[in-house]
Amino acid sequence: MNQDTIELLKEIDSGCMMATNSLEQVRDAVTDCSLKNLIEKYDVAHAKIGRECHEQLHCYGKKEKEPNPMAKAMAKVETGMKTINDQDNKKAVGLLMDGCSMGIRTLSSAVNRLSNADEKSRHLAHGLIELEERFMDDLKGFA
Repeated sequence: MNQDTIELLKEIDSGCMMATNSLEQVRDAVTDCSLKNLIEKYDVAHAKIGRECHEQLHCYGKKEKEPNPMAKAMAKVETGMKTINDQDNKKAVGLLMDGCSMGIRTLSSAVNRLSNADEKSRHLAHGLIELEERFMDDLKGFA
């Protein structure tokens, strides 16, 4: 175990929590059944990666990293404001695509910065990045 591994796992965990929180908020505002199903599919996939991350952290005797409270609050306010003002599915898709982009950037930066992280945590991080990329591609059909 090294500090880079722990920090990378905490970044993965935080990203998964932010994603699942956002997906649950947006899902309630979506009216298109196909889009709701897609959101549910990716919510489940993010939760699965989050559980794998928790298992690795617990093996090292570490706790999960909560998302930055300010970022979490701002995301909730932004989601609420945009969906209250316009119940359009395209707005929800835009919010989700922005979230994917932010997740890809944040996690890619963490992978590069935390270069001494072990292979298992790096593999998990790349899996989450690929999940975000697939989600963004799938969302393009609803944009």
